[in-house]
Amino acid sequence: MNNDQYIMSTGALPSPIDARDWSLAAAGASETYPKSRIIDQTWMNVTMQSTIGCCVGCTGEAVVRKIIYVMTGRQDDLSFRFVYALAKCLEGTVQPDGSDYRQFWRTKGSNDGTYPALVAKIIRKYGVPLAKFCPNDVTLPVDEFCYNRDIKNIPKAAFEDALTRRSGADFAVPVSVDGIKKAINYAADNNGAVMILRRVGDTYWKDKNGVSTWDKNRILPIQVPKVITSGHEEMLYGYDEEPGTGRVRNYWLNSWSNAWADNGRAWEYLDEWLPLIGEIRVVVQEVPAVNDFKYTFTKSLKQGMKGADVVALQHALKLENCYDYPSFTGNFGPVTFAAVVKFQEKYKSDILTPNGLKKGTGFVGASTLKKLNQLYSK
Repeated sequence: MNNDQYIMSTGALPSPIDARDWSLAAAGASETYPKSRIIDQTWMNVTMQSTIGCCVGCTGEAVVRKIIYVMTGRQDDLSFRFVYALAKCLEGTVQPDGSDYRQFWRTKGSNDGTYPALVAKIIRKYGVPLAKFCPNDVTLPVDEFCYNRDIKNIPKAAFEDALTRRSGADFAVPVSVDGIKKAINYAADNNGAVMILRRVGDTYWKDKNGVSTWDKNRILPIQVPKVITSGHEEMLYGYDEEPGTGRVRNYWLNSWSNAWADNGRAWEYLDEWLPLIGEIRVVVQEVPAVNDFKYTFTKSLKQGMKGADVVALQHALKLENCYDYPSFTGNFGPVTFAAVVKFQEKYKSDILTPNGLKKGTGFVGASTLKKLNQLYSK
């Protein structure tokens, strides 16, 4: 097999800015870490994408499979094709139910990758079905593999089955050594995994002499490419400090071929590769427990706003049994507006009465901010 055929077929593109991109610290993630942390992946058969650029789908499927395994002890045969094909169907569209995916602009062809943030959204909202409902046949032409980018072509049974296997929440993490460690430790503590996007070149399948190989003894640690040819999504599962040098090493699962390195498992030096990492996303089983949630609110919030402050607001409202949406979206829409009204009326003597109001307004102004900070400020 000519390994060079994988150039430009790796299948991951930088995600657009997501309104839910915020610090794990607000979800209670630790700020201190051990020198090494490995999430056990020795049991996992690595999904293989072959020449189709669906590494993002493979990684999203693997994350859910990992979550299911920890919950049940089973390694189900799941469909990465469903995840990737659905991403290609949703890119750049507004769906009949009003779901807006236009921020994930359509890419030029069916085999030029898709966005980790979109895949993370898919495994939260739609889930991942058993492969029997959506077979992972990588011998298919790419367009057929993607159901010709038409969501109506994906089997209905796959959608129904997928709903039984969903992730709970995902968070973007700053690209740094600290971010890597925080992501892995938070994932390990919350039954999750880490998706990582990196810029790659042919050093992924060539040794120091430029000879194509998948022999781990020849290509590990992976050499930093001189020429970037694509982006590639992988599941990051650990880090440690190398004995004798103290250099941090990353451990991850590749999805090109079971002949690659050690059944998809590999490592590299983080100090060399950090500039080539484009995105880190933590995916966990459930919406994070927020009993220890702390956040200082500093500015007024209203319907239509987006961002980290809105995510924090949704956390606080969830704790107050005012917000019942299954995830923290970071979008101050009608659901959050109604939740703010409930919160204001719950604490009407502190928020409404001093302002001569009888009903909640849905606007997070001075009185509402003051009450939020009395309850949750750091």
